[in-house]
Amino acid sequence: MQRTMSSKEIAKYTDQIENPSEIFKIFLHDYVTGNSWIRSRGDEDISVWDKLKGNELAIAKQIILDELKTVPDGSYMRAISIFKDKRAIPILTSLIDTLPYLDLKLLAAKSLYDITGYKEYVPMLEAACKNHDDDMLYNYLKYSISQFTCGLKKRDKIKIMIALGEPFLGKV
Repeated sequence: MQRTMSSKEIAKYTDQIENPSEIFKIFLHDYVTGNSWIRSRGDEDISVWDKLKGNELAIAKQIILDELKTVPDGSYMRAISIFKDKRAIPILTSLIDTLPYLDLKLLAAKSLYDITGYKEYVPMLEAACKNHDDDMLYNYLKYSISQFTCGLKKRDKIKIMIALGEPFLGKV
């Protein structure tokens, strides 16, 4: 789920920066103004979160937080997992409670786990991995499992791999 911000919406943020750096321009392109395929494929340049500083970093975070309230974009949730801003906690909690799609709920739960150690994340992921009847979800998780298990304790990673079964262990 994605949307493109209008020029007026973007100006609300960019007008606060006198001379945007090249890094901020890359952020805007990959997360805001560029083709939505960048975000949907996970091709956004995540290195911007290590390179943005000061006001530009604050504005970039605010854009992500504000947009996530409007649209549950996976790239925004991945960004929050990187910059770990506690202001995202109520937004992510709301997404987990209200989103109809389990793949997006898992992304929100993963981001919340990365910030707070959200206790429900591992059982939620394990249950999703055990659901071999939902082919679309199962194939998505097989393809993206490293994203979902990054940062988990070793024993939790093993539980997830056992629950996922193929191609790692054969269907369980």
